[in-house]
Amino acid sequence: INVGEYAIFHVKSNFPLKHFDWIIMSKNIILNSGREYGSEIHPIVNTFSIVVSSEMAPGFHIIVYAITRPDDYLLSDSAYFPVQAINRHKIEFKLTQIKDHMMDTVEATCRGDPGAVFLSSTVRSATFATQGKNTITKASILESLHTFENE
Repeated sequence: INVGEYAIFHVKSNFPLKHFDWIIMSKNIILNSGREYGSEIHPIVNTFSIVVSSEMAPGFHIIVYAITRPDDYLLSDSAYFPVQAINRHKIEFKLTQIKDHMMDTVEATCRGDPGAVFLSSTVRSATFATQGKNTITKASILESLHTFENE
């Protein structure tokens, strides 16, 4: 799911359900919640949607729960949905070494949409073998974002 898109959920039960509640959580923070009303006569499928925001990256949990009456059972279910929040903008990245005739420097040009964030990491080739883990990659960013879920 991409940021800015709608996530559409269908909740179905096999018994009449007066209402149910839902919670959207990401990084152990409640971002959104709501209550949807059903039917007290027969089971129906309830459909609702939310807009995916950048706060939900790298993914979000939806928890749906209801309390049945008169026996007071708590029924719940949850699901996890990954959110694509990296590389949302169109960018242009160019390297030029022509301006320096000694070939000692490199010029980098970054162009993109307003609001785009550019991360660059440069290492010398002599130290790349020992510092390779410190380079910024999509996998390293996602790994650090997912650590918020575990803390």
